[in-house]
Amino acid sequence: MERLPKSIDYSSPLATMPEGTMNYLVSNTPINNSSFLPGSTIIVDLNNVPGFLDPASLSFRYKYTAVTASASLASAATVAVNAGIVGCPAYSVFQRIDILANSSVVESINNYNTLATMLTNTTLSVSEKFGQQVSLGYSGSSGGNMDNQNNVDGIVLATTGTNATVAVSFAATTANNYVSAPLIGCCLSNSEKLVPLDYVNWRIQLTLDSLANIGSSLSTDVALTAYTITNFEIVYNQIQFPAMINQQIKMANPKIRIKTKSFGVASQAIASTASGGTINLYYNLRYASIRSLFLHCSPTVSALSASKSMEAVDATTNNGSYQFSIGGTVYPQNPMSTLNNKSGILGELRRACGSLYDRSNSLSIGGTEFIATQATTNSIVAPGKFYVGVNTMKLTEGQDYMFTGISSANSQINVIINAGSAITNALNCYLIAHYDAIFEIDVNTRQLMFIQ
Repeated sequence: MERLPKSIDYSSPLATMPEGTMNYLVSNTPINNSSFLPGSTIIVDLNNVPGFLDPASLSFRYKYTAVTASASLASAATVAVNAGIVGCPAYSVFQRIDILANSSVVESINNYNTLATMLTNTTLSVSEKFGQQVSLGYSGSSGGNMDNQNNVDGIVLATTGTNATVAVSFAATTANNYVSAPLIGCCLSNSEKLVPLDYVNWRIQLTLDSLANIGSSLSTDVALTAYTITNFEIVYNQIQFPAMINQQIKMANPKIRIKTKSFGVASQAIASTASGGTINLYYNLRYASIRSLFLHCSPTVSALSASKSMEAVDATTNNGSYQFSIGGTVYPQNPMSTLNNKSGILGELRRACGSLYDRSNSLSIGGTEFIATQATTNSIVAPGKFYVGVNTMKLTEGQDYMFTGISSANSQINVIINAGSAITNALNCYLIAHYDAIFEIDVNTRQLMFIQ
């Protein structure tokens, strides 16, 4: 008998949900304070109950109060003076995220704001950003600039406008806005199965960045003078099954193994005195299975950059190439050239984010943002977005396998930049590694191992 196609195979059994299964929307508040300033840490404990965390529901929400300094613009000036928050405002305030299990750190991501801003730019389309502009912080009751498809980054809280005949100014401004966003990029939100809450005491810690890094650092802009977070909550769906189901899981699985994914971030600097030619950057990120690699070269000069670590520019100034190397093997085989076909780097970036043919794998990178170089002056609303990415998976559709990427366990990762001309402006170069990992939970001893 021939096997019927899935669309007309009516004999497949339909699974039923155990009677008594409940789904609760849980909101957990910080245990260490009710308001948070730059440099402080928000600590939130998840519920330790016989239930399960739905990773796809993990998010946060909070209110922020930002205070800008006053500013004035001379009558002869034609460039506006702005004050605002850079990157993706919902994430750009968080310099680091730590995930703790039973009081031990299992994951720590430095430059989390750099990572999260890149992920919003490489996974959301322009229209999706427009649809989520209030929740992600691009717009709000106190300020906002998403008035066209070219202004889909940061938030301008105060601006002088431009006027060549009459002096304009703005007084010190206090902005109160609210944001709500998924907790992207961490091992909990990327888990492929429900995460048990009763066998592990889970804690999430978010450390705020400095005030100077939250606001615009462009020398012609005005800095923030204060920033405060209140009403912070971690929100998620908590699934609770009947006691018999929990016992069945425990009996059948003395050790629970859950595949997940996460990101590692490391940085190296390129000095402004570096000459043209080949530049090798070495990163000590050691993982058993790296799915993809991303290079994020951030300008450090205040005369050019509003967003610094939240934006990326082309270090080769349209006249060189990029390549990654691990254990003597280069990725991709042919260097990605900014001279011969710069748009080809966008294609490889999409491949690194998933698939060229994935309609849900979108980018929100404008033309002027992608061609930004080390010499380009970028603004709050139009930062540089020249991300270099490469797919390093052995099998793209290998979800049934434990680890499908390449290993850097025995070798450093080398980034090879062939700069066609001298590096005239210093850069901080962030390497972001997307890797596979596994939670292994012993249900009897309640110990957790994070294998990466």
